[in-house]
Amino acid sequence: MIAHDTTSAPGADPLAVVIGNGSLTGFGYLMLGRRRLAAGTGLVTLLLVITQAAVFRARWLELVIVLWWLALMAHGWLLASSARRATLLGQRLVAAGLAVPVLLGAGLLRHDAATVERTLDVARAEGSCALARDAVDRIWLGHRVIDAPMAERGDAAAEACRRLEFAEAALSNAVATTIDRPDSDLRLGFRGLGRVLAELPGHEPMVVAAVERFRDRLPADDPCVTAAVTDWLGQRPASGDALDRATEVVARLAPAALVECGNDLTTSQVFDQARGRYQQVLDDYPDHEAAGLAGVGMQDLELAVVRTSGGSYCREPKPYSRAAPYAPRINRVVFYNLTDEYTTRLPADWRAGDVADAVLIACADSVALGAAVETCFYERKPGDLPPLTVPGRQPLPGHEVTFHEITIPIQAYELRTGRRVVETTVAIRGASCPKVYEYETSLSLPNLGPPGSARVIPSDADLMAAFEPVVIGR
Repeated sequence: MIAHDTTSAPGADPLAVVIGNGSLTGFGYLMLGRRRLAAGTGLVTLLLVITQAAVFRARWLELVIVLWWLALMAHGWLLASSARRATLLGQRLVAAGLAVPVLLGAGLLRHDAATVERTLDVARAEGSCALARDAVDRIWLGHRVIDAPMAERGDAAAEACRRLEFAEAALSNAVATTIDRPDSDLRLGFRGLGRVLAELPGHEPMVVAAVERFRDRLPADDPCVTAAVTDWLGQRPASGDALDRATEVVARLAPAALVECGNDLTTSQVFDQARGRYQQVLDDYPDHEAAGLAGVGMQDLELAVVRTSGGSYCREPKPYSRAAPYAPRINRVVFYNLTDEYTTRLPADWRAGDVADAVLIACADSVALGAAVETCFYERKPGDLPPLTVPGRQPLPGHEVTFHEITIPIQAYELRTGRRVVETTVAIRGASCPKVYEYETSLSLPNLGPPGSARVIPSDADLMAAFEPVVIGR
């Protein structure tokens, strides 16, 4: 209830008093000479406006202000009617000169606030933070006074966009990263999107738009990053909201990304991880066309493993499933741990230039001397340095040399399965006792003559006969 000030008042025009109080400044009371009442009601009006603009920002408080405005005008009419009444045009004009600008300004601000609110509604509906920011930038103190709820909704839209911007930055980092484990950025981004849904109702379209922009960034430039992102999305528990839309890309992108990632890892010789990516396609997407590519990739991986293993293949044989099977025919061979002096003289169709063309991988052990074939006596050539003289003995005019077969223990593995199919000792025969036996000696050491044992000198036919049990399947 508005208290009555009993101070005597001069005559006043009731309509002028109503118009004066309609300005919410208490001017009508001043026209009645009620200064304390004008000051008190003005203070209440100021408190209501501040409370509306900065504290509650609620529609019910707007209704309270409207009722307060009506009460001020009604009370002014009652006071003016009970006092000495007069019809004073000058008072009416002065009151109107104050009230009309206030009410007109309030109306224009209210209209502008409604325009801003419509823009905010469109921004939320379209999920456009750019449009929302344009609208929020138009909000000023006048809007907060005249339509505080609209300003509050603008603040909520600005906060939603701020959080979405932060969340999208994390998701962009997850897609643009150079590592293949972007889980922390994904968790941060989706947590931010979830908080907007939970704490800022009405902004779901903006979250949907953010999710769509994230989906549009996929696939990433690095297929292994795409594979890691789809892994994370596929393992994310469904939340029953707009965030689940991100999971829809998994079935579309994951198979190809996994195969391409496996290919890149194979090229980089990260074989275990490559095998895991190919196997993931075969296990999770067996009916997808990418499963065929994963099978090819797995075979390429097997080939890369064999190629890079070199001599270590003999300690831990690996299969290459695309290779031809070992059979009773000529089986092309790649020899490990064996010098070219024996293998290059074999027929070309016995040797594989690359493991991709091989059927067998033959691993040789140390070359050794086998059975003695013939012993020969060699005289020194005229002009040769004499051999070292042993005290108490006469220097010999020559040396005996015994020629031996060449023996090479060999284990051969079927490349297709990595299974050992041959285990033998190759015995290479050949010519012995050449007319002239040449050997090497050091100029810095005494010439002790040729070694007492030597290898036979095999022909091409001798080498073929020796290696035939390895090359020709049984």
